[in-house]
Amino acid sequence: MILYGYRINFDALLARIVYRWWAPLLLLLISALLLIALATDTIPRFWQEPADLRVIADSATVISVDGREWPRPIYAGRHTISATASDGRSAWADIQLRSGEVLTITMPHGLAPPQVRPIPPAAPGMQIDSVWPVASGWRATYLPQPPDTPGLPTPTIGGGQTIAINAWSMERLTTIDAYAGRADQLSVGEQIFEAIYRPSQRQLEDEGILEIRGWQPVPLQIPLTQAPNLVRFAPDGTTLLISEPIAGGEQVSAITPDDRVPLVAVPGRAVRLTWQPQGDGVVVHSIADQRLSLTLVRLRSSIAVVTIAEYPADTAAGALVPLTWRDNTLLWVAPDDRGVSLLWQAELHLPIPERLTPLEALALAPLPEGALRVARLQGATIEIGRLVQGIVIGETRLSDIPLTADLSGFWHGSELLLQGGGRAWLVSIDT
Repeated sequence: MILYGYRINFDALLARIVYRWWAPLLLLLISALLLIALATDTIPRFWQEPADLRVIADSATVISVDGREWPRPIYAGRHTISATASDGRSAWADIQLRSGEVLTITMPHGLAPPQVRPIPPAAPGMQIDSVWPVASGWRATYLPQPPDTPGLPTPTIGGGQTIAINAWSMERLTTIDAYAGRADQLSVGEQIFEAIYRPSQRQLEDEGILEIRGWQPVPLQIPLTQAPNLVRFAPDGTTLLISEPIAGGEQVSAITPDDRVPLVAVPGRAVRLTWQPQGDGVVVHSIADQRLSLTLVRLRSSIAVVTIAEYPADTAAGALVPLTWRDNTLLWVAPDDRGVSLLWQAELHLPIPERLTPLEALALAPLPEGALRVARLQGATIEIGRLVQGIVIGETRLSDIPLTADLSGFWHGSELLLQGGGRAWLVSIDT
């Protein structure tokens, strides 16, 4: 070859290189072949302990481990499993394999991209204070936004508003608003239950009558010496919980058609209730001194009360915390004494908190066969998946919801409520 007037003989150049440096070239070739064999697991990694991983998925699902086709030899350490279905849905999981361990993991089909609906404000100048589930959907309370300029009074705009929200409509509950939130309405089938606190006009200012309709042919009237701050029916409508101010906190009581029973005195103010689906128990959320406390109360067979968790109040919008019921078992996520976030459980028949597994989550919900639906923060996104045998398997992601410091959530059926920064979103999951 002639290049710029110079004749170059590549055959002679190659022969000269091989003749003079054949030993280094041979060593380089052997090293390259060895690296390729190790990278492709042709030669076992003798310095690593072997492990046994078994991945179960649909026949049309493509499985990869650490970005490489599966199956292949696997070793102890951290690995990432990915499963991609034929319709484009995917699932993924980070696992830790130990030497000699046999791990069997079933990868789900994955979830379609969720539908995200922001819950609009009830009126200009209002922001969401609290959202809770009911049989027909959700209810939200709105309060006036604090003023942007320090020193200005908070606008009243007629006080707070209560809105019923479902998949097809939003409706203001004027009866509850007319009694400043000291009322509740519940529909169970064709039966309607209603509880209303009426201040007395003839007695002291704080005294009044709690009127309950739907239990008896005529309304049941119960005199109260203090105006209740919280009035909520159990899901089946057979029990009503109220909280009344006392020195240093509030007294939570249960009212039935036959009796009224004091349950527990909570510090500060009771702001939320999370009912067991059959009404056999309830979790009371109370805030005092910037701390959010959870108190588990067993209502039936016998009364039992235990405080199960505490959180900084500014990390949970609307006093929402990651918890759920599976039959008579309460499951929740809370830090332990060392600040490590864990999944806990407590049975109603024996309400003693029990540690299960490390977990950080925004919301929980039960799934069949002991699994849990989980929503958690992963980097700049919200990951939705499931917890199986202590392993979180991701199935879809949300990236268009602001990650505020107080972002928290709650599952209700196939809908996930996320609340933070005075706003809320409903996320519909198509399984």
